[in-house]
Amino acid sequence: MKNSILIFINILIFSGCNIITGTSEYKDGGKCSPDCQQSWLGDGVCDEECSSADCYYDFGDCSDSDSSDTGSDTPSCSSQCPPELIGNGVCNEVCMSDACNFDNNDCADDFIVCNDSSNYFPIDYKCNGTNDCKDESDETGCAECADGSNLILLEQVCNKIVDCKDKSDEANCSECDNGDLFYTDNLCNGYEDCSDGSDELNCP
Repeated sequence: MKNSILIFINILIFSGCNIITGTSEYKDGGKCSPDCQQSWLGDGVCDEECSSADCYYDFGDCSDSDSSDTGSDTPSCSSQCPPELIGNGVCNEVCMSDACNFDNNDCADDFIVCNDSSNYFPIDYKCNGTNDCKDESDETGCAECADGSNLILLEQVCNKIVDCKDKSDEANCSECDNGDLFYTDNLCNGYEDCSDGSDELNCP
């Protein structure tokens, strides 16, 4: 019963697989591998007969390095995340874990990772006024609109795009020599806010 539940869960996770729920057979009646038995899939033991991409490397019991047809020696960081998915330029949420290095930052446009690597959240959780990370890192690097209506990312201040309803994020800005904007209070503060360094030129 335990193995059946595990197989069912894994099948749901690998939604792109053509395997029918509860069996190791494809929709056309064939098996993912001729010698791979359904009861072997995801049973906690790497079975060579099931160690193939078509069988999702024994539903995670084997890494792709266990299969002779890959030639890879990269171990699998997770039963749900084959090594070839990590850092392939596509966000794979199944690889969003500390063990898998959070998909080598491929999901940076979609998710934020807590500084302590304990969890991750959708990108719009950043600076939303609620501490979602235990270390509260999702609410750092934020700026508050003058009317207190909402928070925005620091990089959204003086970026020529109005993000605050009261437009306060684009007020009190100065122009760099190259046309970029920076927060006026940062003029001659010892840090280059302009990419051309012009905010730190001609300072007393």
